Amino acid sequence: MVRAWKAAADLLARVVRAALPRNAVAAVRIRRSQVSLAKWYGNREGSIENVISELEAAIAVLPRDRPSPLWILGQRLLGEAYLHRETSEHANNSERGIAALEAAQRWGTAASDLHAWSATQANLGAQAS
Repeated sequence: MVRAWKAAADLLARVVRAALPRNAVAAVRIRRSQVSLAKWYGNREGSIENVISELEAAIAVLPRDRPSPLWILGQRLLGEAYLHRETSEHANNSERGIAALEAAQRWGTAASDLHAWSATQANLGAQAS
């Protein structure tokens, strides 16, 4: 069942990437990564690596001069993914996670989305410890 879901998701992602503008593709990638982080499918470490690569690709096409809520969410999820990453060097994962979370904090405020802001603060605290 998990394989079928993954195959269907990969096929849908390829179709969406071909048909939609880059911002829309980034939105799909970020939302799919959000679901993967919330619910692990199959190999946990493989899922984290996929989430990180999806988020980095999605964030790369979004404008940085005036970050959107989608960009902020992508940065927050990327920081969370690095928090859960067990491969590679722990210090490197922490540095990259903190950088992503701080980027999200620079543009996101408690007034605009209290839940996202507090989740980012919690993840920053977890990264720092």
